Amino acid sequence: MRLSRMLGITTSLLSHETVTAKQFAQQYEVSVRTIYRDIEALSEAGVPVYMRRGRDGGISLIEDYTVSRAMLSDEEAQHLILALQAMGATNFSDTEILVDKIKSIFKKGNISSWVEIEFSSWINTEKEKAKFLIIKTAIHESNILELEYITASGQRGLRDVCPKMAIFKSKSWYLSAYCLKRKDMRLFRLSRIIKVRDTNKKFDPSSLPNEKSWEQEWECDITSLHLRFSPNVLYRLYDEFDEDMLEINPDGSIDVKVCYPQDEWIYSFILSLGDSVEVISPHYVRAEILRRASLIAEKYK
Repeated sequence: MRLSRMLGITTSLLSHETVTAKQFAQQYEVSVRTIYRDIEALSEAGVPVYMRRGRDGGISLIEDYTVSRAMLSDEEAQHLILALQAMGATNFSDTEILVDKIKSIFKKGNISSWVEIEFSSWINTEKEKAKFLIIKTAIHESNILELEYITASGQRGLRDVCPKMAIFKSKSWYLSAYCLKRKDMRLFRLSRIIKVRDTNKKFDPSSLPNEKSWEQEWECDITSLHLRFSPNVLYRLYDEFDEDMLEINPDGSIDVKVCYPQDEWIYSFILSLGDSVEVISPHYVRAEILRRASLIAEKYK
């Protein structure tokens, strides 16, 4: 995000004589102090940017300054544009104009011809986009959020959280936040956030605990699974697991040992494979699969 913002600031200054820090702060939805830090970083990187105080003051570049294409190699420029396109695909920020500017500077008009990035599996309605925007704004402004959330056990309740970042992992979006109820960092799956409200109450981001492992942050327990698959679903296993996790048995069956959050996804995944998978352990997951399979059988009698 910061690299995208700093490049945007530079390209904006190339086409405008003077822009105020407040204007940049409003454009990028960050604090004026953050913009000042970006300007300082640009200056340290050799970009001749300066600030003037007073009524007609603002941020400017020295006259006749241009961005040199030699700043980045062809490969680096391609990586930069791809990164910005990936960020734009999340709907977390509007990067289309910035990508076009970077392409024009580095003459990379056809950079996207070999790849397309799309993360819109859940961001497909105006309501969901609005939810994402509220979370984004609260992260930038360090505001406490009130979430109406459905836990893995199906319980619905309210949580006040200090949002830290949005994370895209394994086909889903999550919010990493400090839960004021649990007094610890937690991960909240965005699809289970029914409603979100910005309380406009501030928190100190520096007071949040250090990063923890994903297993520690899940808003549910972690289950260690031992699964045995039939050879006919080998292709599915490569969709879900690393090759190193697959243990081929003499009879051709495949064993996988993996840790997953203890939630509905586990049972949906296992049942989606029908009789091509067997839960070796733990026992309570075996028992739950048997119970659900029995209910399914009753419906079709």
